[in-house]
This record gives sequence, structure tokens and C-alpha cells, in this order.
Amino acid sequence: MAKCRQTRQDEAMSYEIDHFVWTVPDLEQGCAQIESLFGAAPVRGGSHPGLGTCNASLSLGHDLYLEIMAPETPRPGSIGERLAKLDAPGLATWVIRGSNLDALAAAAGKDDVEAVALGPVPTKRVTPEGDLLSCELLFLRQHKHGGLVPFAIDWQTT
Repeated sequence: MAKCRQTRQDEAMSYEIDHFVWTVPDLEQGCAQIESLFGAAPVRGGSHPGLGTCNASLSLGHDLYLEIMAPETPRPGSIGERLAKLDAPGLATWVIRGSNLDALAAAAGKDDVEAVALGPVPTKRVTPEGDLLSCELLFLRQHKHGGLVPFAIDWQTT
């Protein structure tokens, strides 16, 4: 598992790669393509309230997975609307996991990142099995690196 550790102002920040995000215009077609490529079927994950998206995931090993994200009920200006207009599926971004998103947000505008932090943003969703997933997300915006800069997730007690 890839890890990075950074100490800033006597506070350690430790992050690991959590998952990769593969975006598709249609979830069923995207899952079929991933199953064809990997030889294993992704598992349906549920809806992302407010984003107009839904997902499925495929394990890539211990605590690492591929998220297949697609539009579900896109509203104007939503991520779901943008995904519905995709010409082809592709890798959109990647996600790091950690528990100190406030420290990461404070560090975002410093050093070489030169980004503006959005969050941490609390979010929840219910899986198809009825389990509640609760986490916080931190997005780095207004930088020149696009999907090369991951967003961060704190799974809290989920």
C-alpha cells in the first residue's frame, strides 16, 4: 500500500491510496467493460445523494479499490450531468485516505500545491444492503494539475 507521511507544524499527516475513480456514461456498460478487463464483476455500491451519480466497486487488493462512477439522476450542473455527456469511459482521479483532513486543508495553499481547499464536507449514503456509510471529503481546487491531484476521504467509523 502506498503511503506518504508529512510533518507540518509538529502535526503528522499520514495518507494512503484509498481508490481510483473510473467514470462512465452508463453504469451497467461500465461494469461490463471492467468485468471484461479484470475478469471479476464490480459490486453495486449505491447512489451519491446530491451528485446525481451512482457507483459500483471492484477490489484491487487489501483496502484498495476501483470505483466505477456513472450518472443516475443528474440535475443541471451536477457531476452526474457531466458524466452523462462523456464520450468514453476513463480514469478521472484518485483518492487518498486519512484522518486529519483539517490539517490537509490548512496546508493546501502552501508549498507547491497552491490550491484552495473545499471541505472537509460531511457526506452519507446508504448501500443497496441498507448500511449507512458516513465520511468526510476534502477537495483541492484552483490548481493546475487536474485529476493528478487526488481528493481526500476520512471514512471515520465506517
